[in-house]
Amino acid sequence: MNTELIRLKNISEMTSLSVITLRRMIKRNELKAVVIGGNYYIRPNDYIEFMFNLECERLGITSEEAKRLMKEEQEKKMAELSNKVNSAKN
Repeated sequence: MNTELIRLKNISEMTSLSVITLRRMIKRNELKAVVIGGNYYIRPNDYIEFMFNLECERLGITSEEAKRLMKEEQEKKMAELSNKVNSAKN
């Protein structure tokens, strides 16, 4: 289990969002954070989820729709790979 935490300042630098904006997003439950000694920290998995949700918003789709599309694409590629393997065997 990864226990490394990312400082809010680092998230700000990586996203070009201000620390104030990120704090507002935390208060609105748009970004999960932990508070240690009065400072906000983000778990790496929460950062990945946050960035995924931001990208979905930018694309104008819900995160559920994006996950469904990714799953469909993955299934399509797996079927193609399976067909190639079966063709190679014959």
